[in-house]
Amino acid sequence: MAKRSVQAVRNKELLIVPEVYERTWFDWLENIQDWCISRQLWWGHRIPAYLVTISGVIDHPDKNNHKHFVVGRNEAEAI
Repeated sequence: MAKRSVQAVRNKELLIVPEVYERTWFDWLENIQDWCISRQLWWGHRIPAYLVTISGVIDHPDKNNHKHFVVGRNEAEAI
């Protein structure tokens, strides 16, 4: 997927705007390295997701026991 994305930009099928960010695009996609997805643990970034229980709502009772995650910039927005 990365190789196709790089080619798309080089062939001008995909445009990066502003063009100055093409270098960043190529750096990221041509030098892919594994990294820890949990920014919260590593850098202390908060992930604005809240676990809630919604009474009477059943999506997949065998999988989530009526638990749902909601996101928002803060708790009030999530509510």
